[in-house]
Amino acid sequence: MVSGVMCPGSGGVLERLRRLDKEERKEMPLEKFEKLEDGISRVLEGYETLKAENSDLKEALEASGRELEELRGRVKKFDREKAQVREKVDTLLEKLHGLTQSA
Repeated sequence: MVSGVMCPGSGGVLERLRRLDKEERKEMPLEKFEKLEDGISRVLEGYETLKAENSDLKEALEASGRELEELRGRVKKFDREKAQVREKVDTLLEKLHGLTQSA
């Protein structure tokens, strides 16, 4: 019987199809739930991976920041030393110029 109409000779087949359809409907929510569970598990695994990667990147960024500050300090030190050397060279050049003028 399909939609209230009886088909001769097909009663057993239709009944089996109806039972199969009911069984599929019973399994379908479970399958959907399992797919949802698998999807959520993959998302959580991805989240944990990204969280660890983010932590590693933050540590690397902090280390780079410390290294940058150290290098800036060294550049300032070299600039001071360069200024001192220039001052000494200028003083020596003035003395040398004074010697050549008086000779």
